[in-house]
Amino acid sequence: MVSLTAYRQAAAGLSDEARQVLASGARVVVPLFSPRSVRLFLAAAGGLDLAGVVPVVISENARAELPPALAGRAVVAARPDGPSMMAAIGRCFPGGSP
Repeated sequence: MVSLTAYRQAAAGLSDEARQVLASGARVVVPLFSPRSVRLFLAAAGGLDLAGVVPVVISENARAELPPALAGRAVVAARPDGPSMMAAIGRCFPGGSP
């Protein structure tokens, strides 16, 4: 058996600017491509008021990692792939894809 890593997701914190935008209460669309991404985002945003955040998640499994307030307004991609995530993000904006 040969082991191969197809991709590796390196965790990165939020910049000061990102933290300021999130804390401002402004509407911010946050794409989250895995349950792990959700957990990393929540850890990085710890202590911030995320009232303006609209999470766009790749699956119901990812949405399940969100706290209830965020899960309730999350947009879930139709399929767990990049094009479906782009369509879901588009639905968050006026005139976006249906």
